[in-house]
Amino acid sequence: MAALTFSAFTLEAYTNFVSSRIFPDTWNQKRERQSSSKKIKDIFEKFELAYDAHDESTRNTIQYLTELRNELAHGKPYTKIEEFDSISVRSSRANFNKLQFKIPLYEKLIELGLEGTLSITEKVRLFANFVNSQLAKREPGLALPDEDVLSGPLSRAEYEWPELCS
Repeated sequence: MAALTFSAFTLEAYTNFVSSRIFPDTWNQKRERQSSSKKIKDIFEKFELAYDAHDESTRNTIQYLTELRNELAHGKPYTKIEEFDSISVRSSRANFNKLQFKIPLYEKLIELGLEGTLSITEKVRLFANFVNSQLAKREPGLALPDEDVLSGPLSRAEYEWPELCS
């Protein structure tokens, strides 16, 4: 779960990094609060690339990772089919707890296992490198210099935190 969470955070941070660099005029007003999926599509559009032209397996993995992250960050109650009471769904308050036809997150993580997690983290790395290579072709001054951007400059970045008020 930790590896997937940090993979999702890494993907979001890198997407924010690229988006803020290629859309500096509209970043704060329009793009900062967009979903990662929307930012990724905007980046592809800016590069004049068809999003579906990118490797389907990686696209599906990025989508799956985003869904896992959202389920973890915005957990919802799940009702087992055996416990489903169709009468209670009719009341407005009970609509919140109505049956959701999803596998709970924990079961997804168990099913995914170590190999699935490693595959997802690798595809996030490949995706970031692909986006950086496209950025280098179109906006060379904005791209990161290393070929492997996630284990390169982003992992060595030093941050200056603002002074906290006492």
